[in-house]
Amino acid sequence: MDQFYNSEDREVLISLLMEYSHRMLRICDEIEERRYDFSKRILTLILLAFAGSFAFYFSYLAIINPNIRLLMVAVSSAAFCAVGYYMDHFYQIDQKLKLLRRDAKTFSNRLEKVVRLASQMQEHIVTNPVSRIELDLRIADAESALAHLAHYQSVRNKGF
Repeated sequence: MDQFYNSEDREVLISLLMEYSHRMLRICDEIEERRYDFSKRILTLILLAFAGSFAFYFSYLAIINPNIRLLMVAVSSAAFCAVGYYMDHFYQIDQKLKLLRRDAKTFSNRLEKVVRLASQMQEHIVTNPVSRIELDLRIADAESALAHLAHYQSVRNKGF
């Protein structure tokens, strides 16, 4: 069976496993970072909307000093402008997350194929135990990267 695979094939597979595993982990980290950024912006948006509503209430419905009323109008206007600004950023973050998820899906499909091929090669390499161990470790790294992606997909399916 060794006739099907040679040492160059093994080196190429190890290189592909390392490259795709690292790329998959970077994509997963970037997805996590974008999701965290998204949640921070949601919290900021809620606080700004609350501050704007609070200032609007006191400026129009409460009987207060006219100077304070003017300040409240300015605060509520600024808060509602900031809400609009953050809404634009939500769209940009959402688009980037969609691209990252698509890239992750593409890379995961490719990595799964490389893992399958490497596993087949591992079964047929019996002469060199060091090569077998190295390939085994690279396959484990690749499967770990795929597990990270599966984790992020399960979190997404739960509502975020």
